[in-house]
Amino acid sequence: MATSDAQGGDVQGLIVTTVVPGEGARVSLRGVLGAGQAKELEAKLAAAYRAYPPVTVDLSRTASLDSTIVDVLAEASASFPEGLRVQGPIGSGPHQFDSLQVEHLLAR
Repeated sequence: MATSDAQGGDVQGLIVTTVVPGEGARVSLRGVLGAGQAKELEAKLAAAYRAYPPVTVDLSRTASLDSTIVDVLAEASASFPEGLRVQGPIGSGPHQFDSLQVEHLLAR
């Protein structure tokens, strides 16, 4: 399910962090995310991990991700001792998990 504005277009990427008591932090990605949000995502993942590990990334409201965002997720997964859990079906838009061979990040 893509995030849309009132005119029906995809919303520019939004990154929201919440704390789930007893479960750690949840970083939710929404809309269309690209290189412009990579530094923000990197900072929010690091802050969430420092304050409330483990970290789960929710992609259920993501319309599309470019390879820069996938790279940030892969780097975070490799650098967090408990790893990074990525969940939620990616919207109908294209994504780079399979082509970059990081599909193992997706929780099944």
